[in-house]
Amino acid sequence: MTIKNEKRLKKNAMIEIKNVSLILMVSLLGLLYLSSCGVSRKDTPDDREQLIRKELGITIQTKWSHNIVNQKQYYDEEGRLIDEKWLNPNGVVVTRRVLEYDDQTGKLDNTIWYKGEQVLRSKYHYSYDQDGNLVEELWLTPFDEIQTRTVYNYDNGDLIEEIKYDRNDNLISTAIYLYRNGFLNEYIERDRRDDIVNRHLYSYNSDGDLIEESWLNESGEVTVSRVYSYVDGLMQSKTEYRYEEFYHRAVYEYDSNGLIVQEIWYNESGEPIFENQYTYDY
Repeated sequence: MTIKNEKRLKKNAMIEIKNVSLILMVSLLGLLYLSSCGVSRKDTPDDREQLIRKELGITIQTKWSHNIVNQKQYYDEEGRLIDEKWLNPNGVVVTRRVLEYDDQTGKLDNTIWYKGEQVLRSKYHYSYDQDGNLVEELWLTPFDEIQTRTVYNYDNGDLIEEIKYDRNDNLISTAIYLYRNGFLNEYIERDRRDDIVNRHLYSYNSDGDLIEESWLNESGEVTVSRVYSYVDGLMQSKTEYRYEEFYHRAVYEYDSNGLIVQEIWYNESGEPIFENQYTYDY
């Protein structure tokens, strides 16, 4: 599995953006996904879930400074992620995510977040059009009250617009997706005052792999950029720059089946600052 799916960024992986495997990175590194980050949620789908499919059990151990977090992922027989847990060093579940799929369409129907094993925190509900495109996403409280409502619009199957409303149906933000030669080329997000709050540019190699993404400020200046390298279709490294200065680099290792087994982040001094170890239960 490669980052090649990122070329359609959210067309076929719309729900994946809610993957809070990123939340680990955001809270720990305060930079990523930014899901914020510049990629605010708008970051491309989480690398970890993209690189792993068709496995019934996965354990990811995250090491950051003196902290260790274990993440366990469980899949059904169709290779779909159905349960994900984050555990502290004592093996206690601190956060859990359950994914429910529609029996007829196979589409993701609900994503449910828990504090610990069972304390309901929030829920996301998804609706689709007849072509299977995600057209509405509801973020709900534990009492099924709407927190936000997001509407997605398409053109010939490509996501072109995303509009978010608050609980009172007031506009929060509007995002547009621009394509070139069938690939996502630019993402622009504006707030309710029509000011640009996020703008990203994407570049690809001849194989369709994402090789660079950039975040621009309101003046059009590149503030953050990421550069990706590949060998035989597998991403080997991801290097991030802040205002053209080296910030950090992530390096990936794989097993003989092409599944990721290790991810290490290095700072500008070459010292490891963050590490993920992946174990598979076949």
